[in-house]
Amino acid sequence: MIGMLCQPNPMLINNMFICQTSPPRSTKTHPCDRFGAFWRAKGGKGVGCWCHWQRTGLSWPVFGLGALGSLTRQQRQSNHAGRHLAVFPLSSAELLVDGDRHGMDEVCQAIRHLETDGRHVRTTYFAPPERAHNKKWRKFFSEMNINFQPVPRSKDPSCEANDNAITKALLRASRLDLECVGLITADSDFIDTMLEVQRSGTTCLVFVPTKQTAIGRSFEAAGVHTVRLKANCEHNVGPKVRAFLHENGTGSVQLASPFQNNLSQEMYNARTKCVTDFLARLGYGGTGYTIQSIAKFWYANKLGSLVVFPSLMSLEAMHEVVGEEPGLSNWTHYAEFGKLAFVLPVRQAHRGKSKAQTYGNSLSHQIFKGGGPFMLSDSPQMVAQVLQVLGYLDDKLNADLPEAMLCFVNAARNKQRLKKRGMLPAQGERPSDVESRLRQVFLSSAFDGQWQVSKNDAAFQILEGALRKARVLENMGSRCSRQEMFEAMKTFAEVKGLPRMKTFNGLAWRVWQALIVSGSDPLSTGTVEF
Repeated sequence: MIGMLCQPNPMLINNMFICQTSPPRSTKTHPCDRFGAFWRAKGGKGVGCWCHWQRTGLSWPVFGLGALGSLTRQQRQSNHAGRHLAVFPLSSAELLVDGDRHGMDEVCQAIRHLETDGRHVRTTYFAPPERAHNKKWRKFFSEMNINFQPVPRSKDPSCEANDNAITKALLRASRLDLECVGLITADSDFIDTMLEVQRSGTTCLVFVPTKQTAIGRSFEAAGVHTVRLKANCEHNVGPKVRAFLHENGTGSVQLASPFQNNLSQEMYNARTKCVTDFLARLGYGGTGYTIQSIAKFWYANKLGSLVVFPSLMSLEAMHEVVGEEPGLSNWTHYAEFGKLAFVLPVRQAHRGKSKAQTYGNSLSHQIFKGGGPFMLSDSPQMVAQVLQVLGYLDDKLNADLPEAMLCFVNAARNKQRLKKRGMLPAQGERPSDVESRLRQVFLSSAFDGQWQVSKNDAAFQILEGALRKARVLENMGSRCSRQEMFEAMKTFAEVKGLPRMKTFNGLAWRVWQALIVSGSDPLSTGTVEF
């Protein structure tokens, strides 16, 4: 194939047409060597031939990482380069996808948006290597002509493997002659990198799920154009769950008719700005998640029950309050009332069409199973109170606060959110310092308040089955009590040399890691220890 580089016929390599515009001076030298010499003379990175990429084990093509794909705009326009090779790019847009959090429907929406102006779009999907073993995803990559870029998971819980790979790809894109670079993400950590790409003269578009309003606003405030991605319409008819925060700080959930967002993007932006400006003047924060500021204002001013999910309903309610009485004198300032922690519990739940039909979408299902929101005033005991409501701490088999905090920060959803904000506890950190860290987290508007609850009976049934399979519970009856299971886990932990734990939840987490997660979960990114 590389031999064709020295032929007069045009060829397609790395999504570009390559034509030899002048014959080679010698036929004795290997074409790879001739092209490599030219490439290095032009300051190119790498040898620039298939042999080199095959030896280094890189996939081909990977986001234009081939020899010609790495030519800078100036190198392509230089006369010297023009005398040797004519390069005609077929791809005028690159789309990068963070596969840890975005599915097929969102990728299709972004591609269609980029193609509306006649662009040819080349898409690269960054995800764990195991994603390629999934038949559904393999078919999707093939049908959509998507480059799959495997990113091995790191055992360091503070490391974002996908983020590092995507950042490098974005920086490479800034050196290519591209009309547009798109990124599908729900992570504001890419703002600085996208701005750097923009400074190179390339148009940047960030595709953000509609529900990630705070992330979208962060990119827009920085000057990066944002496109909102709609929820999957095939299985999503709008949230059928309403989560209420009541005047006394407790909450409830109930099923309702599907919620439909009828606001245009312009109207939504205008109302959000109106509300956030008003709340900022009262000290409830003008940055972070708007739902945090609205919920705290509503609770402090004793305005009755508030629908906090779907969050757009709280925005509408708050906008009506601002419109009726925009003055500040009649409202309680946040500093006068005291700091508050708003929490909207979520429980990890199985996805499926039947669940979507019942609850509207997967997040609605998780929030319904979470049981409803709550509000707590700041105090030295506040962290323990939050963990008690979330099920990590009690006065029976789970009466140890350090172990409750350990289980909380290692729950998948919680760990992901803490990691994104750099708030994961460090190795060897004292429990008192971890408690102070979590206190700061629960009071912050930088988090949406959606924290994962402790494992439920269904999860413990799975663990019980695994223990029976390991012949630890084989002498027990068809169902065992929590105390019996606790004693069985102690025996298993001692045999396997697992760390000693004082609580049921703590020991169940250790055994779960050893029996179910270890060696079977490709998304496992290590455990947080302190």
